[in-house]
Amino acid sequence: MTGDGTLGVPDGAPFDRVEVTVQATSVAPAWLEQLAGDGRLVVPLRLRGMGRLLTFTREGDHWVGGGWDQCGFVRMRGPGAVDPVVTARPAEGVRLRWDGGPPPHGEALVAALSGVRREVWTGVTVGPSEGTRPVVDLWLATVLEVFGRLHATADAQARVGLRTLPGGSPATWKGDSLAYLAMRPAGSGGSRFEYGVVAHGGDGTVAGEFARQLRSWDRDQRGGPGPVLRVYPGGVPDVRPAVGRVLERPGPPMLLAWP
Repeated sequence: MTGDGTLGVPDGAPFDRVEVTVQATSVAPAWLEQLAGDGRLVVPLRLRGMGRLLTFTREGDHWVGGGWDQCGFVRMRGPGAVDPVVTARPAEGVRLRWDGGPPPHGEALVAALSGVRREVWTGVTVGPSEGTRPVVDLWLATVLEVFGRLHATADAQARVGLRTLPGGSPATWKGDSLAYLAMRPAGSGGSRFEYGVVAHGGDGTVAGEFARQLRSWDRDQRGGPGPVLRVYPGGVPDVRPAVGRVLERPGPPMLLAWP
């Protein structure tokens, strides 16, 4: 078939499996409507600027997605395509990208990078083989109201005093202050690393709140089952989990939820 993939193939439904091979920013209603009762939807989604591959199955009146493999796909095109990711460049070699929510003020962001620099270390240590980065990124994307990813070249890191992580650091901002995730060796031998926050600008509370959320993940979620993404064709229910975020997207509402 040739046509708009967000419309599915109604004449062939119901399907046992629907597999989407472009990066989407929402779940098209047709993909769910055309699935059999025990069918599965596999789709690479961009959630708050991060690419994750999810598999959805039906649970009562809604759908539950898990898996969370990191992935990158060519973005969707056509009438159903939405690309909400926006990029700011506050300094040469530095990019701040965000997906929805309030944007930073350009001049304030420039001022933040030239302002006071702070490091707040949390005491939360991890081993390289634990694979906590993707989970921590999802946690911060859920609990931080203002969320983006900060990228910097090696030259920019040395020039501006940044220590962003490979692939970009989860970041948040407020006024003329910017804070982002960092890591440093914990002890010798390279077997442990500590999570921390680097902040630039005048408001020290931004770094403090960021660090508090890292400690909350360590205390309440580390080693747990991780998040699920729930899709509600009939609307998100009033009773929600203690930790969750409704993702504003076209199509059925999505709730990123933690146990």
